[in-house]
Amino acid sequence: MGYIRIVTHPAILPRPLPPAEAIANVTALVSRSNIRTPGEGERFWDVLCSGPTKRLRGNAVPDSHLVALMREHGVSTIYTRDGDFRRFEGIRVENPFT
Repeated sequence: MGYIRIVTHPAILPRPLPPAEAIANVTALVSRSNIRTPGEGERFWDVLCSGPTKRLRGNAVPDSHLVALMREHGVSTIYTRDGDFRRFEGIRVENPFT
C-alpha cells in the first residue's frame, strides 16, 4: 500500500504512475514464489499498542502500523529513504540508494 501511495502521488513524484501501473508492479512482485505478504496476526493489536501510543495519530499511523507488522513477524530492518522510521526503537533503517 505504501508503494502505491507514493508512486501515484503527484506531490511526491513529478510524473506519478497511473494507479493501474502501480498495481501491476505490486502484482508482479507478490506473484513471485519467494515473496510472502504477512498481515496482521493474533498479536498485532497488542504489539501496535505496546509502543508509545502518542505515535498513533495523524501521519504517523501508517508507519506505526508497518513497524507493528515488522515486530509481529520478527523483521528488524526496513529498506527505505524515509528517516522517520529511525524514531522506532529496535528498527534498523537501511537506505537502499546508498
